[in-house]
Amino acid sequence: MAKHGMVAAKHPLIAQTGVEVMAKGGNAVDAAVAAAFVDCVAEPAMNGLGGEGVMAIHLAETGEDVIIDFVGRPSGNCSPDMFELDSKRGRVGLFGWKAVKGDANIIGHKAVTVPGEVAGLCLALERYGTMGLREIVKPAIRIAEDGFPVSYIAHSHICQAMEALSKFPEWTRIFLKEGRYPLRPADLATRTPPDVLVQKDLAGSLRKIAQDGPDAFYKGEIAEAIARDMERHGGLIDEQDLAGFEPIVTKPAPGSYRGCDVIFDPTHAGTTLVEILNILEGFDLKRLGHMTPRSIHIIADAIRLAFADRLMYMGDPGFVKVSAYGLASKD
Repeated sequence: MAKHGMVAAKHPLIAQTGVEVMAKGGNAVDAAVAAAFVDCVAEPAMNGLGGEGVMAIHLAETGEDVIIDFVGRPSGNCSPDMFELDSKRGRVGLFGWKAVKGDANIIGHKAVTVPGEVAGLCLALERYGTMGLREIVKPAIRIAEDGFPVSYIAHSHICQAMEALSKFPEWTRIFLKEGRYPLRPADLATRTPPDVLVQKDLAGSLRKIAQDGPDAFYKGEIAEAIARDMERHGGLIDEQDLAGFEPIVTKPAPGSYRGCDVIFDPTHAGTTLVEILNILEGFDLKRLGHMTPRSIHIIADAIRLAFADRLMYMGDPGFVKVSAYGLASKD
């Protein structure tokens, strides 16, 4: 329970940043944006300035609900034949995509969409926040510049990614010691302190964004560097793609769960979430008890069924017809 506000995050630096922003008088959007920029530093395996997202906002004063969709978009240079299928391997990965030669749709420059993270966070702050961008980005700059202790989770992510990503010199320079060894967490047995992950180039990019806003990323020096690197390595994103990126702002009708309104994005994970909740509403979970075998089985099945629908029916609504509200309906 919290009297004034609460921040939930998977890394203490992210949650701490959000709480500190609210303590300074910032609203929930200020806190969310500041925390999200820190997420780009403290959890590089989860998101980054080259990442994407969706933000759901409820405005207490007017009762208005807003969705800001800043999921990455494909480059204008994409084509249906840009990947060569690998018939020998069938389907691969968590979602069972058709295998592509060299895994070029998963790893490398062709796998990248036009990043939406910076544009979405800056738009949310501009429209619904109360604090300036320079103040909001300060914590992320400080943590990137000074570094932070590597956790067991971060160490695990680095180890898992090494085989695929060590072919990229910049990744190796940042995330490996001496270009060979993964950064390690604290060793309790030997009382060895953890390695510190320092990202000074990222701090420099964050400073440019804090000073010049999203244009620093989409139209300035950073955009030029991204486009040059793409061109050198067979990527498709160019300066025109970056300059043309704009978040999508929508005002959806809310779903519901046992009498509570659920504000969700209708084109991404929100629809899947609401379908899961609609399935679970048909069961007396309270009677079954928290974390009992029966309740866990029902929740797992609800997730499985909703994701089956997601993979079968959902896609980019700009290119395919998606019955998002049908998937999210009680019926």
